[in-house]
Amino acid sequence: MNIYGKMRGRHTALILMWISIILAEWQSGRKVWKMIQFSKQDKEFIMENFENAKDIFTEQDIKKVLRVIDDLIMYKGFDENYNLNDLGRKAQRVYDSIYYNNANPADGL
Repeated sequence: MNIYGKMRGRHTALILMWISIILAEWQSGRKVWKMIQFSKQDKEFIMENFENAKDIFTEQDIKKVLRVIDDLIMYKGFDENYNLNDLGRKAQRVYDSIYYNNANPADGL
């Protein structure tokens, strides 16, 4: 067997190992890789209001994404009477949209 055959065998072993890990995770009910779904309106709002929008879009933990939006609501989303202002209402709509489009009972959401 030449070196190419040995390398191909190693790559096959690595691929099979990853497949077995993914199958084990899938069978346990856990998501291995999560892609958070954002609507067009969600993306526009996040790009307008967050300097780290790229980090938010690549985040895989929905709880972290929701926490960032919640922080915006808490710090900028209320008027002097503690009622939601326009930014707060928009942020709450985005929060709800992301939550409902990505909620998974297995994640505790």
